[in-house]
Amino acid sequence: MEYTFDRFKMKGVSIMKNNELKAVIDDDLEPLLQSLGVYEDVLAGKSQCAFCNDILTIDNIEAILPIENEIGIICNRKACMAKLFTEGA
Repeated sequence: MEYTFDRFKMKGVSIMKNNELKAVIDDDLEPLLQSLGVYEDVLAGKSQCAFCNDILTIDNIEAILPIENEIGIICNRKACMAKLFTEGA
């Protein structure tokens, strides 16, 4: 089965809530962020890591997951990834 991102467009949080999306390659990160409505905020430096509050960029996003019915984006700091795997979201 060929992977296509188009089937995920416009579904936003629902694909994450339903656990349908497991991983995204770099090429699909921009369209995913756009479909979730956070792309412009990330580019403008207005999005923060859900754990440490550091400013997010396209280059430091490590994980995207639903946290309390909102989009939680986690940066690539080791402490944040450790928190994700030990405490969850």
